[in-house]
Amino acid sequence: MMRQLDELKDMIEMMILDSYGLGEKSDSIVPCKTLLRDGQWVKLSLSPSFFLFIVGDPLMAWSNGRMHPVKHRVMMRGEKERISLGIFPVPTEGTIIKPPKELIDEEHPQIFKEFDFMEFFKFFSSEEGVPIDSAKQIFAFAGICT
Repeated sequence: MMRQLDELKDMIEMMILDSYGLGEKSDSIVPCKTLLRDGQWVKLSLSPSFFLFIVGDPLMAWSNGRMHPVKHRVMMRGEKERISLGIFPVPTEGTIIKPPKELIDEEHPQIFKEFDFMEFFKFFSSEEGVPIDSAKQIFAFAGICT
């Protein structure tokens, strides 16, 4: 079953790349690095069938701080041009981000107030939000001081 899913994923990726005329310009393996807490970049070894999911700020707020976004970067090989595509699912306007009650207890008090995703989206691209380090924007917008 996994082999079939990998083949389907590869076929869909190639269809998307081909539709933009980019099929011949794609790599089968994209080197990626993630930043550790000590400030060191570590290379991730990802296979062509690997699906990489990176947690964003709204998911950190929803999980009450149990999941964390990571700083990451894609590495270039040589001097060739590279085209990357990021896909960001965005909730509809009016979607309230809040942790489920099961994720809040005495050991894990609520650390973010509930918020409308679109209001956060507007904040991080606003004059007020842009100067704030991206790792701290969610705390500036919805953090609860304890």
